[in-house]
Amino acid sequence: MKRAKIWLMVVGWAALGTWHGLAGVPEVVRVATFNASLNRGTFGQLFTDLVSPGAGTAGVQQARRIAEIVQRNAPDILLVNEFDWDPRVDGRGRTVWDLFHDNYLGVPQNGQAALSFPYRYAAEPNTGFSPYDLDGDGVAEVPVPPVGSPGFLDFDNSGTAVTAPGSQAYGNDCYGFGEFRGRYGMVVYSRYPVVRSGIRTFRKLLWRDMPGARLPDDAGRPGLADWYSGSELGVFRLSSKSHWDIPVDLGNGVVVHVLASHPTPPVFDGAEDRNGKRNADEIRFWADYIDPARSGWVVDDAGLRGGLRGGERFVVMGDCNADPVKGDSVPGAAQQLTGHGLVNAQLVPSAQRYGNSTTNTADFAQDLRVDYVLPSRAGWVVLDGAVYWPVGTHPQASLVANANASDHRLVWLEVRPAVSLEEAVVGLDAAWTGSAVRLTWHGSTGYRYAVEEAAELAEGNWTPVAGAVVSGSASAGFSVELEPEAGGRRYYRLRVSFSEGG
Repeated sequence: MKRAKIWLMVVGWAALGTWHGLAGVPEVVRVATFNASLNRGTFGQLFTDLVSPGAGTAGVQQARRIAEIVQRNAPDILLVNEFDWDPRVDGRGRTVWDLFHDNYLGVPQNGQAALSFPYRYAAEPNTGFSPYDLDGDGVAEVPVPPVGSPGFLDFDNSGTAVTAPGSQAYGNDCYGFGEFRGRYGMVVYSRYPVVRSGIRTFRKLLWRDMPGARLPDDAGRPGLADWYSGSELGVFRLSSKSHWDIPVDLGNGVVVHVLASHPTPPVFDGAEDRNGKRNADEIRFWADYIDPARSGWVVDDAGLRGGLRGGERFVVMGDCNADPVKGDSVPGAAQQLTGHGLVNAQLVPSAQRYGNSTTNTADFAQDLRVDYVLPSRAGWVVLDGAVYWPVGTHPQASLVANANASDHRLVWLEVRPAVSLEEAVVGLDAAWTGSAVRLTWHGSTGYRYAVEEAAELAEGNWTPVAGAVVSGSASAGFSVELEPEAGGRRYYRLRVSFSEGG
């Protein structure tokens, strides 16, 4: 029997624009980032503000304004930067993150609808954590070696190692700047379940372990080649706060990886530009992590190596402290993400709908675009986005004017989950089994497969293959057997969509 010539291809219904809100998958997801300036001057003050929403203090009023801004923008997934980390709980077992949700976001502010985020995630940052005083009580846990000895750790090269929290000098000697442990932390709120078993953190990753790291020269001390000593590089961390990969299940196993961080400001240093270089490498971390060809060096805090698999759905979020064209960041720092081939940065959010033409997100002496929501090219259709920055006669202008709430603005993006062919079909192969062709591939949960055939390549010629039954699972792999007619040529294609009802 003469075998037919076989050609294979893969198409996706959602990718072709015929997505119709299939069961279990949200039609639109609004994702937002907000540097909310919910940091305080002393450890525990934010807890005090949030546990007593009726106190009427300046801190309480600011938290109410932040909550109102969030309610007016109503995101489904929200990253808050500059939210002090505090491990304590109130009498009902609630953390600072719970208190902000229950007492502020969950309560109508100025006539706005209350929000509910059943799923939250926060973890220790590097800010305010000293290598000598990891529990933050002001007492060095290990003896401080003499100045100049091989083991002496002095990250700002001041000649001293400050171990008592409460000062800028202490903050400069920590893994990430903070006058006390946890200042300038962060938290993620979500309407959709967080897949906690899949969370990865990169708080302890050493800066020196990044290939080609921009480690600073010691320009301020002639005769010394590097700002950090060998002992310091052996403990100094890349992330000034942390880098988190938080998988969120949108339904039917359709997962988005929320990639959250807050790189250090590229200022407050000297000619060595240690903060500028660290900022650029903190941004570069995500550029490497999302690319399987570049992520082999990455190791998370649990010892797992590597980054995302090809084709996975993600969104990079946070205050990157880097504007693409101006400011003090290393040239090209922001473009490591905005120009990345796996990132869809075509829609640049603006404040146009609020009477403001800007795409800036921070109200500094020089307004800058530093806060980003950057989705993957795979798995999304980008619908809309905005910077919440009302001005002039807009009725909400006073809410953000003069940094009444924060010196940053909330940025949101609306996206529609779409079929990601790279995620849905991996390693498609065909093999003869006598009179039949067996197609095999691996995929992910949340997808449905159908097989179509045609004798000629034309859109109107494709028909479902009679009797073709796809079997298998995402974990074990999928297969289907086809019995092509003898002679001639035959084209087969997998058509992929979201599965309905699980």
